[in-house]
Amino acid sequence: MSSSISTTPGGSSRRSFFLFLLLVPVGIFVILAALLVVEFKQFRAMVSPTTADVPEFAWSDSAHARVDSVEADLHAFVDRDTSRVKSDSLWISGGDLTLLLGSSNIALSHGIRVHVTTTDSLIIVQSTQPVQALQGQLAWVFKKIAPSGYLNARIEGYPILKDGKLTFFPVRGFLNGHKIPTTTWTKQGGFSAASFIGHQDFYNAFLRAVGDIQVTPKGMLLLRNP
Repeated sequence: MSSSISTTPGGSSRRSFFLFLLLVPVGIFVILAALLVVEFKQFRAMVSPTTADVPEFAWSDSAHARVDSVEADLHAFVDRDTSRVKSDSLWISGGDLTLLLGSSNIALSHGIRVHVTTTDSLIIVQSTQPVQALQGQLAWVFKKIAPSGYLNARIEGYPILKDGKLTFFPVRGFLNGHKIPTTTWTKQGGFSAASFIGHQDFYNAFLRAVGDIQVTPKGMLLLRNP
């Protein structure tokens, strides 16, 4: 698997937008939020020395094509292009969300691997980041405490579309099996997409076009405004 998620799969300049538009920059923000509320001495216990819950992903031509197809469907949905999207709804599967998140600039630049599944009401995102891929002012401290290993995060939550805003509200989260304190979530109050996107015009058009977002075991269902 030499061609992994750390290698830009092409056209990724657009995809940092989809990372938060569709879900949440779960890997880096869950991990960093967790690090802010744990003491340094607890950090080593939260690092898995050998186990990466999410393996590296080998990008193929078919994976590249699927990402482009999903993005084209999203644009067609927003633009009401009935030649491509022939209904007032659009399904995005967990596999498609995995590809969109995994091909984003944030995931690529921070070495984050992701895997997305859905239940009757929740989006579940698992992520793995090598400790040595951590970035930020305090990253060197954490790297010194644990020179190797992986941070395996799991977050469960749901999207909220209300009053012209899109947020992802976490219900619970775990870092290498350790439950992340609820103060992490209450301080955040949900992650707002508007703060992280890079394509404001399309984001605004998306909010105008989407009337509701539902989560089912099949994936995420976008319903268009009448």
